[in-house]
Amino acid sequence: MHVWPEQPTTQDDHLHIAARLELDGVGIGRLTFELPAARRDDITQTADPFLIGSLFLAMRKATKLRIHGTVSPSLLANLDEFQSAWSRWMPNELHPVEIESDFEAEEKPADFSDAIMTFSGGLDSCFTAWRHAQNRCGRRRKNIRTALMVHGFDIPIAETDVFRNAAENSRRIVETIGMELIPIACNFRSLGDDWEMAHGAALAASLHLFRKRFSCGVIAGSHAYDALRFPWGSNPLTDPMLSSTNFPIVYDAAEFSRREKAREVAEWSAAMERMRVCWEGEQKDRNCGRCVRCVGTAICFAIEGKPLPASLPVGQLDLAVQGLFATRIKPVTVTRLAELAEAARSAGIRDSWVETLENCVRMQRGRANRPLAKARNALRKGMQLLRSSAV
Repeated sequence: MHVWPEQPTTQDDHLHIAARLELDGVGIGRLTFELPAARRDDITQTADPFLIGSLFLAMRKATKLRIHGTVSPSLLANLDEFQSAWSRWMPNELHPVEIESDFEAEEKPADFSDAIMTFSGGLDSCFTAWRHAQNRCGRRRKNIRTALMVHGFDIPIAETDVFRNAAENSRRIVETIGMELIPIACNFRSLGDDWEMAHGAALAASLHLFRKRFSCGVIAGSHAYDALRFPWGSNPLTDPMLSSTNFPIVYDAAEFSRREKAREVAEWSAAMERMRVCWEGEQKDRNCGRCVRCVGTAICFAIEGKPLPASLPVGQLDLAVQGLFATRIKPVTVTRLAELAEAARSAGIRDSWVETLENCVRMQRGRANRPLAKARNALRKGMQLLRSSAV
């Protein structure tokens, strides 16, 4: 597979950066970024973003990857290890591939010590922004001056007005702690990869785009060390493997659960007023208040004895949890809900929603076990028929 970076173009105050993807001489798509033209001087001269952004596609097709541009040799070395991990996790789908580039050279370090982070407006990204701004990271603190919000990741690329509203909401959050917000667009998801597995690479590719201006990129961790999922697209093991020597990628705050993040973010009034955790609702620039993400986040605040965020229209928590009975929830999420119910009991909470949550967990687990029970019954009946036929 060949990746051909194109010359950037400017139109209507927007800078368009793209690379053409070819397989066996046939075009299979383009990986594109669109950002404010005023950011032209911040953009890397390397093809590192396109290498990271196209790697999963090449691994799925099990084809050599040729980058027709300059790539950081330190990134190439890290991506060998990255591929080793992912090919072990998903051996039938992802295969290690050889990477070649026209040129190899490290881009010089940025002249500034500032860091840039990806920011969705959710609990994880709000917590990362808040704790670094409040200097609660000790020696690990990064001078995060800029938040990067990407259109095309959790908000579909066609929904421009929705993203504009969501980005304005995020801007109003981060400006209260002296950060600026850069809204960009990327069509990564149109390439058709598995978003749950590839989103860490998409985030890192977007951050690498700005490595000429910033010293490192920060990804807000979505799972704590004691609740890690493998495989999962963004994680503390392989996200740092998407680094180059002069632009490390940091997976932040893996030592904190969502409950602990809620406790800290409750101090930040702007986040409590505008936090957006939902991606399942019809209106993706706000929280629906009914999905498992919205309700689960509200429970985190309730367990910590904090008021629910004003941006979460959950209403009565007991009724909100009852609404989850009709939702088919993934087993891993059911486990997280069970952990929240146990934490609520341990905290001495006796509100009715706790028992409702426990009942919901039992119902969801029973629903998940039903197909297995049916299969066992069918096997048992089949064995009985075989025995009777033998007699």
